[in-house]
Amino acid sequence: MNYDEMIKRRQDFQALSICQTEKICALNEKLKKFEENIARSAIEVDKILRAQVEDPNDLLIDYDIICELSFPMQPQPKQISSFRSWPCISITGSDWTEKLKGISTTGSKLNDGINYNSFLGHDGQIGELEHCWLFHILYAEFCMRWENICCISAIWSDLEVVHHYCSEL
Repeated sequence: MNYDEMIKRRQDFQALSICQTEKICALNEKLKKFEENIARSAIEVDKILRAQVEDPNDLLIDYDIICELSFPMQPQPKQISSFRSWPCISITGSDWTEKLKGISTTGSKLNDGINYNSFLGHDGQIGELEHCWLFHILYAEFCMRWENICCISAIWSDLEVVHHYCSEL
């Protein structure tokens, strides 16, 4: 996000209602909890799988830990037919696979304690919040508008482990 985009985003944030601002702050806190849980689970699995790969008697030669996050968006009242039909934003990709594989030794941006707030030093609540990585990517990487972030109604996550086995004959 360049400087002009950052200024525009900050102005857009300041134009939000108190209710919208509170919802965004609550989402950031929930995402922090998700980061803690995802990182803790991935570290546990990574330690076990890393030991298996290093064991010459084990056929496991490699593995992947894939985290997929989805954010169902609350529709306008006239659009509601069922929860499954709500619009959804998904965050996934091979970069997530690499970030979580090896998390027990190399770490990850998830739950690393770094404040990813792009607005630090600016006046107002947006500059004062400590932004977790997942919250940061919503507005900075995926360029979601604050109004759309306010429409997020749930957070879904899947942590998938893929085992790669091989044995020479």
